[in-house]
Amino acid sequence: MNISNRSLKRLYLGLDELQAKFSVSSEDVIHFGAHAGLPVYVLADSWTVIAYVLHQDSGEWQPASPSMTISGPLRLHPATLLRLEANSSAVISSVMGDTGKVDEYEPDEDWEYRLVGGGRSLQGCKLVIMSRDFKLAMAAFE
Repeated sequence: MNISNRSLKRLYLGLDELQAKFSVSSEDVIHFGAHAGLPVYVLADSWTVIAYVLHQDSGEWQPASPSMTISGPLRLHPATLLRLEANSSAVISSVMGDTGKVDEYEPDEDWEYRLVGGGRSLQGCKLVIMSRDFKLAMAAFE
């Protein structure tokens, strides 16, 4: 099968790839994710999660799904990035309700995924920036 490189587009770049291509440090990406609204994602690899929805009437989070296994990019909360900025072994227990898909551009703050079985260390996890956010990322670093 012959696939033209022009027909392929990267969905995301890892922080190491951003550093190599754009001379941006991982620390800068994490900082701008924590403080300036730059969306930063973690690549989940068969994580077991439960979706939770924030009910506007009660202000309480309630389960919206049975446990499920999910893989792919999941958006980190800015508070998680603040902890990661302060401590490279920060633990993640939930992610925003945004999977990085083009049709889900704006994260929905009324739902999130919570990891089943406690938290997971971000140490060794791959952090990425979605290609749809490259312009925002480059503007943050100018």
